[in-house]
Amino acid sequence: MKISKYTKLISKDNAFFIYNSLTNYFSEINKELYSFLETKQKDGSNVVETVEKDELWGKLYEERVITDNDDEDFLSFRSIIEQQRRLDNALVLTIAPTMDCNFSCPYCFEDKKKGCMSDKTVQQIVDFINKHNNIDVLNLTWFGGEPLLASHIIEDISNKIDKQKFTCINASIITNGYFLTKENLDLLVRCNIRSIQISIDGIQETHNRKKYTATDKNTFETIVRNLDCINAMGGIPVCVRVNLDKENENDFLKVYDFFRNRYHNNRIYVSPAFIIQTTKVSEKNPRLFNNNSDIFLFLKKTSLHTCNSRLIYPCDSITECAVRNRNCWVFDAEGNVYKCWEIIGNQEYKVGEIGKGGEISITNNSLLDKYLHEADPLEDIICRNCFSLPVCRGGCPHKRIENKFNNKNFHTCTLWHNQWENYLPLRYELEQGNVKQ
Repeated sequence: MKISKYTKLISKDNAFFIYNSLTNYFSEINKELYSFLETKQKDGSNVVETVEKDELWGKLYEERVITDNDDEDFLSFRSIIEQQRRLDNALVLTIAPTMDCNFSCPYCFEDKKKGCMSDKTVQQIVDFINKHNNIDVLNLTWFGGEPLLASHIIEDISNKIDKQKFTCINASIITNGYFLTKENLDLLVRCNIRSIQISIDGIQETHNRKKYTATDKNTFETIVRNLDCINAMGGIPVCVRVNLDKENENDFLKVYDFFRNRYHNNRIYVSPAFIIQTTKVSEKNPRLFNNNSDIFLFLKKTSLHTCNSRLIYPCDSITECAVRNRNCWVFDAEGNVYKCWEIIGNQEYKVGEIGKGGEISITNNSLLDKYLHEADPLEDIICRNCFSLPVCRGGCPHKRIENKFNNKNFHTCTLWHNQWENYLPLRYELEQGNVKQ
């Protein structure tokens, strides 16, 4: 048995670690074992002939640290991914009841459109949902635009869904938080919303420079009042995502401390969202995060302050992007159908339209096939041989497709790529409560 190609040995500050990306197994080991494994990994020789009746090697074999065959490990991983892609007992939908928004964020990729979803389109989407008889789970995300500008559409569709058809309905909403009034919160509860994600752009002064309305120049305060109401209700958990570039990165810890001191619970939590230089260009935008080292330094400072290892380490919840599943669809307010919410509203990327009886009429079979089958990291020789593949999954499918077919040059590698020697020891320090400032 040899050391798996998905196993990484890390030495830092006289500490020694072993990590397997297939199983997410991570452990500190002694110097002797590290040296032994390092030698075997370099020469590709057998570590041990059998694991029977040996606790250590049995454990390392169980966690795929050592393996009989790398190809078999890859096939095992591949079968899991392909099973996720074929998952046919779940329906994953994103619905934008309007593409309009009360803000004009400088980094927004969407074109605002006035108006909201028509009664006709509402009924077509309801028909589409209700005609699925062999689906157990409905995963529904309300998107936009700002979806709460059309809260009545959210309620209308939610009320018309035949809830008896599904054993589980997971509904969430992505909103800017401005309209999370008591009235709308009551509506979201009635619509079985289980989580809320809102975005802010920094501390009060920074946020208000970017996000304001014609009548409200202090939208930060409005959003905080709404969060106060959510907290008082003690109900729906909220993720506050702080949009960060190099100009406001120092705001994050201030925002974190503000909300931690204000709410003293885990129902409202704060997470960074990086505005990243997405393409490999010779002239880098100094305002944007443009390399993994910058991001690591930020996350290190942040994690040490918050003692939160979740920011550092790839978690077990990482799964295949739903774009590659046939039961994943995105609907805009006009009934156009897409595969990815990142390009909603851009008709260049629409794959079809919702029609009478809830039937989806595919208008671009070629594009649909690309999302489902092309630019596949499982077929990419570089990705197949990459240690990070099991946690990276090859990166964003949309960006991979753009690179292959439209001559784009997007970064698709994970944030952890080439930074494992930094991330994993820091993870260990945080988990042990032995952080080094």
